[in-house]
Amino acid sequence: MIKSQRFFSTNRPASGTSLLELLVAVVVTGVAIAGITEMLWINATWSTRILNKTDNLNGVKFFLERFESDVRTSRNIGDAQNYVTNFQKGSYSFAQSSSTLILQKPLFDSARNPVKVTGVPTNVCDVDTIVYQLIPDTRDPSGSTYQLTKYVFRGQSDSTAGDIIAQVVLDDITGPVDKTSGQVVWFDLIDANGLTVSPSLFVPAGAGFASARGVSSIVADLQVNRTGASNTQIDANTTDRSNIVVRSETFMRNRLLP
Repeated sequence: MIKSQRFFSTNRPASGTSLLELLVAVVVTGVAIAGITEMLWINATWSTRILNKTDNLNGVKFFLERFESDVRTSRNIGDAQNYVTNFQKGSYSFAQSSSTLILQKPLFDSARNPVKVTGVPTNVCDVDTIVYQLIPDTRDPSGSTYQLTKYVFRGQSDSTAGDIIAQVVLDDITGPVDKTSGQVVWFDLIDANGLTVSPSLFVPAGAGFASARGVSSIVADLQVNRTGASNTQIDANTTDRSNIVVRSETFMRNRLLP
């Protein structure tokens, strides 16, 4: 009768060696996970910044398209009906300054002729009045971030219903900042000789309006620092901000209309 024999290996690893191999595997896996996590964090951070940059570019682009259209079709700065640089309608009152821009766009009939206003003064073109006003952004307690708001006051012959009041057309504005006043100056006015027209010339008297009528082009200077968080508080410590600087000059094509 043949008896079965069992053979056992005498080369079994020691328990200490198994623990060491397991420890090495855990360490290697941990390092790999840490590296992958860091790569994911960096990717998410830069994705946020790239998205903010894209949002920044789109916001400025859309604003400039609307702003340049208003400038090109405007005939004057200030109130041409009263020959003053300030403007008032109802409870709203604006004064032309380095932060507030008052434009008036002529209205045309179906034959593309300028429409005159009825009443006094006579022989004056009917207009829509557009006001761009720079105001502090309430989300930034430091007061260093601004918003651009737009008002549109309809003329007598404008069939479009209703005025536009305080529509925010661009936010997260941080400059450029005037070194003397410390205030953001977002536009420059240029006369026919290519010289800058000082805002100090815009006084309510008739002489101020004469200076305003000499403006032939408007330069928009904007420094925008987008955060990507439109409804949260922002300050100098806000992360992932995307800064962009733009400059655009637009001519007033209708400024010689009566």
